[in-house]
Amino acid sequence: MKLINIIKEEVMGDISNNIREYVNEVSSLLENKSEGELIKNIAKKWLTDNYGNLEKYETDRHPNYTLYMKDGKDIFRYNRKTGGFLIDYEEIWSFLQSIFLMGHREIEEVMKEWVEEHYKLRVKKTQRYTKIIF
Repeated sequence: MKLINIIKEEVMGDISNNIREYVNEVSSLLENKSEGELIKNIAKKWLTDNYGNLEKYETDRHPNYTLYMKDGKDIFRYNRKTGGFLIDYEEIWSFLQSIFLMGHREIEEVMKEWVEEHYKLRVKKTQRYTKIIF
């Protein structure tokens, strides 16, 4: 459990108490799970708590896309035609990378599972994106 101890002890001082609560809550529920499964479940709980109630927005300008918005900012972009799912790098991806110490493939996997479970979308591919005018 080396990675979870790093998160508990070293990283927690730099982030909100919410993450500490997630770690403690989920680790007590998943004591028999692998470290990777534990981190994945903590990340999913964080995603649900922070991005589980996004507003859907569609526009004629980009008819294949559904944007998922929070406070007027698009956080996710879903291409209904291809099943592609774009994740805001600054808002989500970099947080999962730096706080949960997840690699590229782990983030793709967690995001795909979470979006399919939570938003009931059929995702074929997840990618990160940097904000540009859409």
